[in-house]
Amino acid sequence: MTDICRLILGADGHGAYGVFATLPGHDARTADPADALKWAFRSDWPRVENLHQVGRVTNIGSAIYGGAQWNTITVSFPVLGYIPFVSLRCERGIGTMQDDPWCKGNYVEQAYFSPFRVFSKLDSFRIEGAIGSSQLPASPALPQSAIYFVWKIPVPVS
Repeated sequence: MTDICRLILGADGHGAYGVFATLPGHDARTADPADALKWAFRSDWPRVENLHQVGRVTNIGSAIYGGAQWNTITVSFPVLGYIPFVSLRCERGIGTMQDDPWCKGNYVEQAYFSPFRVFSKLDSFRIEGAIGSSQLPASPALPQSAIYFVWKIPVPVS
């Protein structure tokens, strides 16, 4: 069995310095840097990171489902010139993240539903309660915090 080097930290042998990782079966020492089908990651790629802003939102459940009326949370970010894709990862506990925190409703017709909606704008996004929901989710308990990602990916607008 031959040894295949799949990770280089430093000089790649082609004049670039950084972090380089190939896909299984391709040697990082000999793979052509221009052949993207052989690479899992190259730190010299022009779009390594397409995040515009990352942050944490706290007290989500109590802020949105607080009291008798549903509220919203608005987060601002620098304008990109288009409406970006925004994703929200709710925190259920220490080290437990969840992309779509489905909750059990209090009524049969709303057995399970997503407790939050996210609306993107040019300079902000807002988090609201579920579509058509007039009730507090029964279980599991609502996430109280989340990590959000504003991506440099335009959202098609119709």
